[in-house]
Amino acid sequence: TATTEIYTLSLHDALPISTGRNCRSGAVFSQRSLKLYHGPDDPCGWWSQMTQKIQDAARRIRRRIVNVAHHAPSDGVHVSPALSMTDILSTLYGSVMRYDAQQITSKQRDVFILSKGHAALGLYATLCEFGIITEAQLNEFEINGSVLQVHPTKHPEYGIDFSGGSLAQGLSFATGLALGRRLNGEAWHTYVLVGDGECNEGAIWEGAFMAAHHKI
Repeated sequence: TATTEIYTLSLHDALPISTGRNCRSGAVFSQRSLKLYHGPDDPCGWWSQMTQKIQDAARRIRRRIVNVAHHAPSDGVHVSPALSMTDILSTLYGSVMRYDAQQITSKQRDVFILSKGHAALGLYATLCEFGIITEAQLNEFEINGSVLQVHPTKHPEYGIDFSGGSLAQGLSFATGLALGRRLNGEAWHTYVLVGDGECNEGAIWEGAFMAAHHKI
């Protein structure tokens, strides 16, 4: 089985994707890089089918974000940050991360940490798309007493592993989580998404330096 790994960089995402079965490949999910996989480089058509599924999921996630934001009880929803990460989240949850939606509290899984907590609606819509929470739960967004508020609060049973809101905290948290898993001999991955604005804060770079120091 041949293995092809291609890593490209775009404004939207830069995530390696691993596939299974007879075709294995790694690439960034973007229109530009998809062109590399049409033709003889994708003999079994796996990549074309997978990217189409991811694109379709991203569209549904965007529609959910706009619809839920429109019906939210207040007008304080951060729609743009939520929409900005749909391609990344649909790729992660749709083809990269290892997890069982029916056992989302299990420690035997990959973990996603959202550092820019104000984009939480994007995470909620993604969790709904991939069967971790229900449509009814998503539609409770911002309702008094609901778990799903403008900023995420840790609720592992909902697939939310980090309380966000105070910017620049997510990378350090994810670094500590990944280091702990390594020390425990656990072969699971930790993914963290940070916003461009919070990269101006020192805490982000403290986490980055620690991750580099421990070769995480």
